[in-house]
Amino acid sequence: MREGIFDKSIIAADCRHCGARNERTVGWFKTHIETECDNCGAMFGLLKPEVEKSPTELDRTMGGLRAMLRQRAAEEPPEPVKKKGFFSR
Repeated sequence: MREGIFDKSIIAADCRHCGARNERTVGWFKTHIETECDNCGAMFGLLKPEVEKSPTELDRTMGGLRAMLRQRAAEEPPEPVKKKGFFSR
């Protein structure tokens, strides 16, 4: 599986049994269906099937955003508009 730009980012999942917060990386969440709670040891599911695609979709969206920002950075900046102030003639 190709590594995405957010694979090293840390996100949290709350245990459905004790409510403890369990932190894992996005890359870890992509490859595991269940996790063991760090607090109580209970196994619980992490992602619903409709959510499993979101890291890839997020990577694609961020790629489009980066391309848009590069394009805007390459464009010539507009000249600032000179406003007449209270004391200007």
